[in-house]
Amino acid sequence: MKQRKIVQWALAYAAAAWIGLEVFDLVAEQFMWPIWVRQSATVLLLFGLLITLILAWHHGERGRQKVGPGELASLVVLLVLAGGSVWVLRSRDAASPVSQSSIAGFSFRQEPLPENSVAVLPCLDLSGEASHEHFADGLAAELITRLAAVSELRVPSHTSSFAFKGRSAPIEEVASSLRVRHVLECSVTGDGSQLRISTRLVDAESGYTLWSEAYDREAADLFDVQRDIAQAVVGSLEVELRGEESMQLAQRWTDNEEAYDHFLRGIQLQLRAPTAEAVERGRRHLEQAIDLDPTFGRAYARLAMQWILVGNWLLAPPGDAYTEAERLAGEALELDSELFEAYWARGWARMHLDAAWLEAREDFRRTISLAPNEWAGYHSLGFVEGVLGRTDQALAAARVAFDLDPLAYWPQIGLSFAYTRRRDYESAVRTLQSIVEVHPDEPYTYAGLALSMVRAGLATDAEEFLLAAMRLAPEVPPVQLSVALVRAAAGDRKAVRAIVEPLEEAAANGPTYATAGLFASVYGELGDKDRAMQWLNEARENLDTVLLFLDSEEFDSLRGDPRFAEFIRDLELPEDIYLRPAGSG
Repeated sequence: MKQRKIVQWALAYAAAAWIGLEVFDLVAEQFMWPIWVRQSATVLLLFGLLITLILAWHHGERGRQKVGPGELASLVVLLVLAGGSVWVLRSRDAASPVSQSSIAGFSFRQEPLPENSVAVLPCLDLSGEASHEHFADGLAAELITRLAAVSELRVPSHTSSFAFKGRSAPIEEVASSLRVRHVLECSVTGDGSQLRISTRLVDAESGYTLWSEAYDREAADLFDVQRDIAQAVVGSLEVELRGEESMQLAQRWTDNEEAYDHFLRGIQLQLRAPTAEAVERGRRHLEQAIDLDPTFGRAYARLAMQWILVGNWLLAPPGDAYTEAERLAGEALELDSELFEAYWARGWARMHLDAAWLEAREDFRRTISLAPNEWAGYHSLGFVEGVLGRTDQALAAARVAFDLDPLAYWPQIGLSFAYTRRRDYESAVRTLQSIVEVHPDEPYTYAGLALSMVRAGLATDAEEFLLAAMRLAPEVPPVQLSVALVRAAAGDRKAVRAIVEPLEEAAANGPTYATAGLFASVYGELGDKDRAMQWLNEARENLDTVLLFLDSEEFDSLRGDPRFAEFIRDLELPEDIYLRPAGSG
């Protein structure tokens, strides 16, 4: 062995492999490559060591030996085994919908009760004064925000926790539904400015109370109460804090009591369904908070989020809404560079206003780093990764968002979009079916389910859900156009024309920011390239969300059209994804 320099060859290879693996891991983490790729790199390097030892044995002594049949056979076997190992890792990852996807340290998990996990239930308002309800809701929402900053603690977002508001569900049901081990309950009593806040932390598995405390405080001391409760929860669960997490738990965002009261009222309204009335009232409260304290960075950030909702839900012209959101997010970050809500809002504004996909991706990654338990960062990252054609990463992000907030509507919708981008319509159907069971009043979900069913070859089954969408919103143009898209996918051109033609006539006399993208989708599905491109150009002027879904099947008829190619290049989207021939994968 000494003569053939086996040890020298092995040490040299090990050093080079270690350096190479470190560099590879750095690149893989930066670009969020699937875990099977990283595992494959390690496996290939191990096989490389065996190949190095064989080469050293045969050629280490000044390279005198010629390549013999035994050596060649050994090398071929190792190469075949290496390739087979990579194939097994890739197949295992593709076969398991909850397998190895991970982002920023989080994984989509099957186990229902992760050890370091807690759900914060809506605080009960026992004061008998309706004016204190916003205080109770705000206290729970703010506790979730504080605890969400702790990377080693899993905390479902308010959208899932608040599903239990007004219900007396057993602790076991709450824990099972939200996939947590612990539940934090709280109640508020008192009148005027003197309040008693009672809390307890329960182990759902054993039923024991791990910690409880009652705080007699003035309303002005709310920040101190939030800090004390959050620190007590972390201490009871023996969670290790990292970096600046201790500071984030104890953060004070304003010293103006009245400004914070308006802030809580604004948050309470954000927790509700985004109706025009709720959004407008919430906006006014947040603006009042800023007027009372112009240095209140989080109020700017939450107001920026409010304008993103206005744009996404078409409650105002999207261009106006996203421009205002970007301005407010910028002001928020000037006041406080650690506000995850501001990065989230700026990311969406950048996507819509400037098609700044890479900048938006960095904003969403920053959102995740500041609030690793908030689903919104992962959900949004999934969107931009999907737009960039990185469907593995998009699906991974969507899974984490769903894992963090399993009862919320948008994480489930994001997961269905991720499957649709991959044209895995059967998985999209299963996801959308579960959504309509929990959220039975959303017509767009029924229309999306019907479309995925048609794509999956289940056109007969789709009819039931298509009728449900029409029944819920029979005269809403975007819903009608969503129905038309399903009819087009099913090949019923006569039914499509009957829906689309009167809507086009009506659109000629009014704003089209709610319908331009859907018109483009329908005509793309019909193969009418001229009308599809006409409506796509109008959709771009209107900042329509259809621009986030140009990889969808309804636009396959345009892939070879020079006008569509120019459209894609102007948006700086990857041409290999958006201009590939229809049906090429």
